[in-house]
Amino acid sequence: MSPRALLPVAALAFCGCGDQVLANQGLNGLIQVSGAQFWPGLPPSPSDAGLPVVGITLNTSAFFPGQINFAYAGQLAPGAVAVSLYYQGDIGYWTVPATGLDPSIPGSVDFSTSLNFSRAIANIHYGDGGPAVVMQAIDSDGGFGPTLTEPLELLSSTPKAKLVITLAWDLEADLDLHVVFPDGGVEIWRQHRSNYVPSELGPAPPKLQTFIEAHNAYLDFDSNAQCVIDGRRVENVIWGPDAGIAPGTYTVRVDAFSMCGLPYAAWQVGAFVDGGQIAGATGQSLPSDEAYFQHGAGAGVTAFTFTVQ
Repeated sequence: MSPRALLPVAALAFCGCGDQVLANQGLNGLIQVSGAQFWPGLPPSPSDAGLPVVGITLNTSAFFPGQINFAYAGQLAPGAVAVSLYYQGDIGYWTVPATGLDPSIPGSVDFSTSLNFSRAIANIHYGDGGPAVVMQAIDSDGGFGPTLTEPLELLSSTPKAKLVITLAWDLEADLDLHVVFPDGGVEIWRQHRSNYVPSELGPAPPKLQTFIEAHNAYLDFDSNAQCVIDGRRVENVIWGPDAGIAPGTYTVRVDAFSMCGLPYAAWQVGAFVDGGQIAGATGQSLPSDEAYFQHGAGAGVTAFTFTVQ
């Protein structure tokens, strides 16, 4: 049965009943869409009198491989009952039901959902176009309207910088990266996120975070913090372009702040200078690691040390 045959009965088309293609057939795709129905293959061609997508509302267009709950919403022309979302190069597309009239655009209808991105997206080569979602409004007769393409920005899990320490793990636990500077004078982790020291000679610079990201080493993100799952599972300590790298031996630690109910999580951590790896290690966090440590400064197991001359 085709999506065109199902759409006239809007109440049934998206309820998960009948002879529909089940949403779980999209599990191997590049994206999964919440509250939506998966269809293999390309979306149908636009009809001559198809309804348009009026607008799209995003908090940001940038995403990481593996990111979940990426908010995605927009407006459809009057008479639309759903919208199709197709991530370019994927194995299929998703249909999302309209949710009701949009008070800000008279006559238009809203849709709202969230996208979950596969970590395999990091391995896709897009050529000149880059990642994008192609949308089409769907009317009550099953007609697909003209396409609207929304470009997205795929962020690298390991940024390019003079020195980067990267922790990545495989399951939705809350692991924390700790980087201890030579002589133990500084430790960067989730509660001490940079080696910035306020000046005693004057006020902090304007746009402090921008200053830190240029002139200091800093932790970019606390992934899955307090088991609020974001799907990223990557944390980096990054030396900004104008940051000095103190000579001496650095210690890299991995703390299992919370396993979030999981029996284990495998991790890998590496140190990269100008994009080339100079040290690394792999390991596994267990519930015993969560219970053993106090999860403050100095917590976690030592992954490796490396020396800067």
